[in-house]
Amino acid sequence: MTRGPGQGRSRAIAWAMGAVCMLAVSGPAVAGPTYYVDGDTGDDARSATQAEDAGTPWRTINRAMSAGGLIGVTKKGVPLAGYTVVVAPGLYAESVESKRDGLPGDPVVIRAATPGTVTVKPPAGKNGFFVSHHDHVIEGFVVTGGANGLKLGPHDGGDGPVHRLVARANAVHGNTNNGIQFANAQDGQAVFNIVAGNAKNGINYSGHRARIHDNEVRDNGQIGIYVRDGVDHQVWNNLASGNGAADVKVLGTQLPPPGGRTFFVGPAGSDAHQDVQAQNPATPWASIRRGLLEANPGDTVAVLPGTYAAPVESVRDGAPGAPITLRAVEPGAATIAPATGAAVVVSHHHHVVEGLVVTGGSTGLKLGPYKKTGGEVHELVVRGNWVYGNGTGIKFTNVVSATAVHNEVWDNRREGIAYLWANQGPCPPESRVTIFNNLVVNNGLNLSGEYGVTVGCGTDSVVASNTVWGNANGGLRIGVAGDVPVGGQVVNNIIGGSPVGYKEPAGDNYQGQVRLDFNNVHGNAVNYALGPRTRPGPGSISLPPGFVDAAGGDFALGRVATGQPQDSPAIDRGSDTAEAVGLAGRTAFTDKYPDSGRVDLGYHATLLVPAEGALAVSQAAVTLSPGGMRIGFAATFTPGAGSDGIEAGVDYIQVSLVGVDVYLWPAGFARQGAHWVYQDATGATTGVLDALADGRVALTVTATGLPSVAVKTPTSVSVRFGDDHGSGTLLLQGTLQIE
Repeated sequence: MTRGPGQGRSRAIAWAMGAVCMLAVSGPAVAGPTYYVDGDTGDDARSATQAEDAGTPWRTINRAMSAGGLIGVTKKGVPLAGYTVVVAPGLYAESVESKRDGLPGDPVVIRAATPGTVTVKPPAGKNGFFVSHHDHVIEGFVVTGGANGLKLGPHDGGDGPVHRLVARANAVHGNTNNGIQFANAQDGQAVFNIVAGNAKNGINYSGHRARIHDNEVRDNGQIGIYVRDGVDHQVWNNLASGNGAADVKVLGTQLPPPGGRTFFVGPAGSDAHQDVQAQNPATPWASIRRGLLEANPGDTVAVLPGTYAAPVESVRDGAPGAPITLRAVEPGAATIAPATGAAVVVSHHHHVVEGLVVTGGSTGLKLGPYKKTGGEVHELVVRGNWVYGNGTGIKFTNVVSATAVHNEVWDNRREGIAYLWANQGPCPPESRVTIFNNLVVNNGLNLSGEYGVTVGCGTDSVVASNTVWGNANGGLRIGVAGDVPVGGQVVNNIIGGSPVGYKEPAGDNYQGQVRLDFNNVHGNAVNYALGPRTRPGPGSISLPPGFVDAAGGDFALGRVATGQPQDSPAIDRGSDTAEAVGLAGRTAFTDKYPDSGRVDLGYHATLLVPAEGALAVSQAAVTLSPGGMRIGFAATFTPGAGSDGIEAGVDYIQVSLVGVDVYLWPAGFARQGAHWVYQDATGATTGVLDALADGRVALTVTATGLPSVAVKTPTSVSVRFGDDHGSGTLLLQGTLQIE
């Protein structure tokens, strides 16, 4: 809850488990047979039926091409248009030519049995492969010494278009013309090839809708990748270098590449890297701008730890459901700190900005208006950022759908968070902002009249679960102009420490109205300055919120269990359950005790990361006596994958044994040598916690004076360290004693 990165966030992972990720790659469904070719053991005199057995292959690739298409066109009524040829390792001195179309979704596949071990070297002046029929895949070959390594199209019998030809994972080098040539191609693909040292172009494409990606294209005589004409091409993720005339030249019109890529940016990077290199965190780009220049809808620019002095600005639109995301790889470890101007400007649709520290700008996060028109911009989200020391913290202008969630915004000279429409005119009916679970404190330092949070327009806006405290001019302002009504709901907030807590435009003509309820508005010179149509609901309170240390910047809710003198009155005072409002996975306290039941008011800083480990109980005892029940046990806990760390003083500890829960609160722990030792005020409950060298945690607990319950065996036992937990069963025979 304390302001600043590293405060109020989940701790670093203290235990890690390795995992093996298996990637399954499925090829196209093939209806026809598979033929085998082996230049050493094969015989072209064999029948097609014999060649379906790897033990009796043909000798040449061309024999297989002919058999699949012209010989035995049907086999028991089954078309053979879609078939596979598997070629054994070796050198094949032939020019391979297609004979019959494949089918859409069921292509003819010619592939090396082991990629890179099959070399096709045609006679002088011939092409390595010449495919002039639809729906073929050429995969895994080394092709050298030809005119064109792979000549794909045009269609047989003329110069008409040829459809859906794929060159995949081939090594094409030392050919006297082009490495891979597509002629009058439709929907052709060149993917995962190495194309090097050919006399003319590496990959030469004429036609429409090329998909050229993840190729290494180098040292060719003319252009590495040359798309000569056509429309709707996608060219991405290629590594091109050292080509004679140009590395990549696209004359046809392009579509953005498909989303889902992540580009890395880091202080030690280089903007000279190609896009495929920048997808490796070891070879990032140096500037965030370089990443945004390449990012398309669905892509992410991931910012590695460090400080970035250049201001950041969006370049192009994202798309609905596929935003462009700018995020810190490690939240709170990447800082944007420009010398002048706004730090981060997003003036294009559909963007997410996440996990950054933003400081020193005239505006920290400047969101909208739209770059090209100055008008509406859609779907902008800022999430989990730390924004301080700017002119304005976070400012949305002309954003139809805006979201600010889980941010900490403090010590800015003007507004903390503002949602406005240019010139304060009417905004579209669909305009709205969601300002949810933010900490907004000590803004408005230049005393120019701005509030911590301002919502200037919108008919269905939500301001919920924020802590808005100590802002110099006022806390939360809903409505700026008297003729621009604002509607929506303001619930579950803590607002205080300002001249005015909650304000709406005065005057009987103001038509705005919000649901104003379940807020704690306290400690302002004026708590409410309301318009004519809004009144606080019955769930509203005005009580000292009981922060842990507001003066020191810790706005967690105080609790006796964590060492404060009393429980905050904001606990369990919200409009609905924590789960219903979306905060069950976070906490408003200094430890990892989750918000459960009715939601607590205000900002929930700590994100909980549930992780289940293994609990091994070495001994356990239950003693029943007239004075109550005494339980004790010793156990070792092995944290599971995803644990975010266990530390006494940060995690609460709960032990459940024979139906009784015993809590060991962090405030009760004190270090004694290598141990964390707990003893409650009465001495009735004690515990010792040891962090072992191998990552496990040893725990012993004794509790006396507990209510007696029926003891059954075997019984369950569980331990929870904040959001890390483990459970098991144990037998109590021989340990049950009656005094």
